[in-house]
Amino acid sequence: MNIFIGTFLMNSRNFFALVCVSLFLGSLAHAQDAAPADVDAILKPINSLVNADTVLIGHVDLAQLDPAKIAESLKKVAQIAVERLESQPGSDAQAESQASMVDTQMDMFGTMLEGMINQPRELGVTDMYLLVNGKIMLSVLAQVVIVGDPAKFPEVKKAFQYDDDKNPNIHVQTSENLLIVNMVSPLAIKNGEKNVANIERETAQLKTQKGNIRPELRAALDKVKKAPIQAAFSPSPQFIAILGLAQQMAPQLTQGIDLKGIFANIKWASFGFDPMRVIIAVTVQTPNASQAQELYDLMVETQNARNEAQFAAMEESGVPEETITQMRENAEKLQKISIPQVKGDQLVMVINPKYIADYVDVLFPSMALMAPYLSILGNRGGN
Repeated sequence: MNIFIGTFLMNSRNFFALVCVSLFLGSLAHAQDAAPADVDAILKPINSLVNADTVLIGHVDLAQLDPAKIAESLKKVAQIAVERLESQPGSDAQAESQASMVDTQMDMFGTMLEGMINQPRELGVTDMYLLVNGKIMLSVLAQVVIVGDPAKFPEVKKAFQYDDDKNPNIHVQTSENLLIVNMVSPLAIKNGEKNVANIERETAQLKTQKGNIRPELRAALDKVKKAPIQAAFSPSPQFIAILGLAQQMAPQLTQGIDLKGIFANIKWASFGFDPMRVIIAVTVQTPNASQAQELYDLMVETQNARNEAQFAAMEESGVPEETITQMRENAEKLQKISIPQVKGDQLVMVINPKYIADYVDVLFPSMALMAPYLSILGNRGGN
């Protein structure tokens, strides 16, 4: 394995983004038994918090996690990346030591995840949810909901650092066996103080239509109900309007991405992860095939614009034209596998071991091309 690959493995955030992000999701998803295969069972603990204005529901069942099997999954995905790295041009006798290094780091990561899983379980936490409600977003951006033993909630708050009542960014509430952590909107904070009365008034309204989620969000959740980890999203008209307003007020936050245009073409989207087979499935449902293609084209256009900005920076920094041409070719290859593909009225992406191998095959040669110019680009960015 050449020197660049060794350095990339040791220092690059890209490699560990590929391995660790994928498997961190897996670490929150490994089930000894099947997850609840019924939408109502998934919703039951949070029925008092979801309604027709809910746009996102994410769920993890901590009781089903197995740290030992998580570590095994970590090694499998890391090995896929290592094998593809070793097959790149310039491989040499360093391959074995580099593979050993990856194994060691994945073992360390597995140990860290074991602690992250066991700690909340020991504190009586059984489930965790992430909820976003379009109607209260101006006060509460999202809610992290922890299901567990109320008697241990003081310990849970301390462990998760949710015990600071003066923290303006969160507002913690309890309801029976639920610990609700409200992520406070910047609009609800003035002079470093959160508007507690307004936050509690807004969240109290959730119970007026409790459990009555929209059919689109239910369809999204139904799509991934058998996955050990589920996330379902369906933008409401109010949510899209708020996005449009945010885009006008603070365009720098969206980095030029037309979020309102993207979400206007989405009926629902789902995310499911099966770590037993190392498979992530993403589905985006649009109103019809024409809008599916329109959404795909918009995503491609957005990615192309970002790529062109990067290529322009490379050219200004003196990167040879031949190298930029090769980078463009690799960018096109990455685009084909990194953006969900159109299938009828849906956009679909499946991330599995083959996908990861294909991604590494394109990503790492691109990084190798850029290695001699990283310091130049870094200096340019700092000026």
